[in-house]
Amino acid sequence: MDYLIIIPSYNREKLLKETTLKLLENVEHRIIILYDKDYPYSPIDNIEQIEAPRGIGNVRNYIREHYNGYRILMIDDDINSIDKLNDDGITFSPINFNEWVKTAWETASKENVKLWGVNLYHNSFFCRQTITTKLCYINGSFTGLDLTDNQLPLKTELDHMEDYDFTIQHFIRDKGVLKFNDVCLKTKCFRKEGGIAEELGGLDKRKLKAKINGEILENRYPNLCSLYKKKKFDVYNIKLKNITYNSYEKIIL
Repeated sequence: MDYLIIIPSYNREKLLKETTLKLLENVEHRIIILYDKDYPYSPIDNIEQIEAPRGIGNVRNYIREHYNGYRILMIDDDINSIDKLNDDGITFSPINFNEWVKTAWETASKENVKLWGVNLYHNSFFCRQTITTKLCYINGSFTGLDLTDNQLPLKTELDHMEDYDFTIQHFIRDKGVLKFNDVCLKTKCFRKEGGIAEELGGLDKRKLKAKINGEILENRYPNLCSLYKKKKFDVYNIKLKNITYNSYEKIIL
């Protein structure tokens, strides 16, 4: 099954080469890096590099508009490994990238959804050997997006928490999203320079954006999400309601 691999990256060329690109060394699919005009990257063999608009929300919109008609695998620029929960329910092993992603696309097609993702937390406490098609958070770090039906691309105006917005939009339009609860990522998110935190002006401004954009989402989708504060970390986040599309339909009718 053919698909494009698209990596949005902001001022992290060294980290990208040390992590995500190493992970993709044996992948035989077209790879595209989207970079910011102020931070062009040096040429990399067999990898396309395209200047994209600034802001992660704008980048996600750009991908949907310019690659409509394709299957797209969006991957962050700081992924160390992608691991699957073993049968013991405790330990993890790296996935066979080509085989597992092929199976993920096939499962998404079977479930008739267009957006799929994996577990954000590399911790067996949060992982289960199940899939979910209820409303659940599809984090943009490693996301499959099927645009082969050429529908009008979904858009967001948010420059943070945009993946919550897209999750909800797909849930409403496609009657579900898909999450693989037994697969998770090891990343260097928040631990290295560059990336979205720097792009937004640092972690303090990112926290403020989380509150502002969280309020927008809560007001826009009151039946599907709510804003709460993680007191331990002094940061706001969105909680999605654990709901099927059929249950959602009953609420809005």
